[in-house]
Amino acid sequence: MDNGSSIPWMVVISSVALTVGIGFGVLKKKSSKVMISHKNVVITGGSKGIGFAVAKEFLQRGNNVVICGRSQERLDAAVEKLSKNNSAVVSACTADVTSYESVLNLVSYSISFFKEHTGRAVIDIWINNAGISQAPLLPLADTDADTIQSIVNTNLVGSLFCTKVAINQMKQQEEGGHVFLMDGAGSNGMTTANFATYGASKAAIPQLLKSLVKETKGTNVGIHAISPGMVITDLLMKSDSDSSRKVPYKIFNVLAEQPSVVAVWLTNKILYSSKSGSTGTYNRFLTTPGVFWRFFTFWNRKNRLVDESTGEILFKNE
Repeated sequence: MDNGSSIPWMVVISSVALTVGIGFGVLKKKSSKVMISHKNVVITGGSKGIGFAVAKEFLQRGNNVVICGRSQERLDAAVEKLSKNNSAVVSACTADVTSYESVLNLVSYSISFFKEHTGRAVIDIWINNAGISQAPLLPLADTDADTIQSIVNTNLVGSLFCTKVAINQMKQQEEGGHVFLMDGAGSNGMTTANFATYGASKAAIPQLLKSLVKETKGTNVGIHAISPGMVITDLLMKSDSDSSRKVPYKIFNVLAEQPSVVAVWLTNKILYSSKSGSTGTYNRFLTTPGVFWRFFTFWNRKNRLVDESTGEILFKNE
């Protein structure tokens, strides 16, 4: 009797999962449409990982890009790669987002570069991508003070500094502009045990978005948030313990994506939001239906991105 009654429920669950999966696929397919534009874009932390991938995607679509980072060597290598086979222009500026003066210099550099190479002394799109993770993973009580300060300064104070100067610059521009905040684990209020500082720094992003939308109401500046989900980058993989990563490696293959895949989706969302002239949009790559579908099809994702026994990344990560 119990077995018989469970069959309809299994059918229902399977049907729901299939419907969600099809819907998820359709939505992702729609969002994969390539948009071509000629915007001037600044991306913080663009020398590697998701920032680099997004910069590459913007350039391939005809947008001009300035990236920044703290390592001149990494920036030079990134610009060399990004300059290949692109008609748009790209440059890099050494900058530390935790320093207000450094961020002001980034704006000045970007305006001068865009004016010289495009004839437009404006920043159309500003993406707050710069951020650091927490390693080692420890309870807050055991995390050293320098680590706490570094994470908060980069992820939160850096976003505040960058957003402040971007808004002020865009208010001066006839065309205005759009600022995009980047969220992370903890943004939705979920617990981030053993990396509480990182989670707290990202939990501020949704609140900041709502506040800034009100503050910029009636101006020509749009404020948005984007959520890349779980992306296989150095930031995600950084860890001090192989044993602590045994289960997450499996989760990475289910939930995570390559930077290049996420970059296509993010770039579309950013361009659509800026083109529509909207404000307050919050686009998430990894949605609840998407998560449900990925776990429902988990058996087809083993060792898809990461070797689950060693943690080795199984694709070329620029």
